[in-house]
Amino acid sequence: MTKSGKPDPIQTSGTVFVVEDDPSIRALCGRILQGAGLEPVLFDNAAEALRSISDKTGCLVTDLNMPKMGGLELLRAILGARPELPVLAMTGSAPPDELEEIRKLGVEVLSKPFRPEEFVSRVRACLAASIGLSTPRPRRLRRKGHSPC
Repeated sequence: MTKSGKPDPIQTSGTVFVVEDDPSIRALCGRILQGAGLEPVLFDNAAEALRSISDKTGCLVTDLNMPKMGGLELLRAILGARPELPVLAMTGSAPPDELEEIRKLGVEVLSKPFRPEEFVSRVRACLAASIGLSTPRPRRLRRKGHSPC
């Protein structure tokens, strides 16, 4: 917060890479993020996102259940190449063993359906982590250099 009580622009702006195969959910996420003053970049598949964000800053928000390359595969690939990239996974349902593996990667999971304000809050935490403003939360297994959101 600034001295005037307004949100600090560093903490409230940034690029959010959203990977979601469902067009209506993808569009909704984009509208919510734009309405919050953030910069969404939307992808309909994990492979395209992986190619496009390999050297970009921001945070990644990905669905877990997608055809072809799923969210878990995307997480493994992106965190293998960019362990410092803050990531938030979202899902309507996922097997418990998959959720456990995701958490072991140091990634938080947001359950669908979610409230817009909860989504924005979690994304802002990711963005703050991407620029080193947040205090890392304890993790069972933490990847070196990975800033959790």
